[in-house]
Amino acid sequence: MADARDIMTANPLMVGSGTEIPDAVEFFNQHHISSAPVQNPLGEILGHLTEINLVKALVRYRAQSNYSKVIHAEELFDPVTFVNEYDEIPEVLRQLVRSPTHRVLVRDQKDRVIGIISPKDLLRTIQGGSAVGQVVVDEVRALQMELDDMRRNLHEMNNYLQTYDTVFQSGMFGLHSIDRSGRIVFANDRLHDVLGFSKGELIGKTIFDIYPLEIHQLAQAGLRKVMEDGRHTLVMSKMVKKDRSQITVDLASAALKDEKNRFIGTFTISRVHGTDAMKFPTGKIFESSDEVGE
Repeated sequence: MADARDIMTANPLMVGSGTEIPDAVEFFNQHHISSAPVQNPLGEILGHLTEINLVKALVRYRAQSNYSKVIHAEELFDPVTFVNEYDEIPEVLRQLVRSPTHRVLVRDQKDRVIGIISPKDLLRTIQGGSAVGQVVVDEVRALQMELDDMRRNLHEMNNYLQTYDTVFQSGMFGLHSIDRSGRIVFANDRLHDVLGFSKGELIGKTIFDIYPLEIHQLAQAGLRKVMEDGRHTLVMSKMVKKDRSQITVDLASAALKDEKNRFIGTFTISRVHGTDAMKFPTGKIFESSDEVGE
């Protein structure tokens, strides 16, 4: 099957890392190129310098006296993508698409750069009408189908993420999880909003920070109940907002366990009391630990 050698441009033009920036501009103009690999005196490829980044380097050169050589613009180099000279066309095309510059350098078995492949090489090969050109056409079509599938998958993933945000983050319920020590390890955006905290501010706080002092013992008892029974049913309680005011909430909790069925924390769902989506069956605020879990 056709490989990288069949479509590459041999002996690619390179710019030296020690080249003066104005000379690099002249080099680009003289050879009518829009990018070039940058090579240091040891023959190592440091990156790929594109025309637009060379423009940025030239602007800096004119503003800074100590910014004169191509190596001074190293932060502007794009990563280089390599393929082996015997890599077949499908692999070469995949790497070409993934490359930030849409160019790949071809190395031989001794890691020497012997060629470069750019979209222009694909056009030249296809235009030539050879058997290799037909291989490129077929593989481009196959790759396009793969990309279309990826776009569809990304679209579906975006829908899933939007559903996650609607249900778990900004939906009607406040959600939080605590570890076995009573420290909050997860709280969704909705709970942060209801309690008046900035996003992420609840993480690391404890159950004593979000429940009023008068029911701290009940909160501890509720945690023990969940640890022992795995859950407790819907109860009415109070929660403390950041401004220290209190709100009445309906809440229910369940245990979180690891693969060995060991308790690692709880997951609690809550909603401001009185809404239609979640109501406490008895309409009473629990006032003793006996009511937890009943």
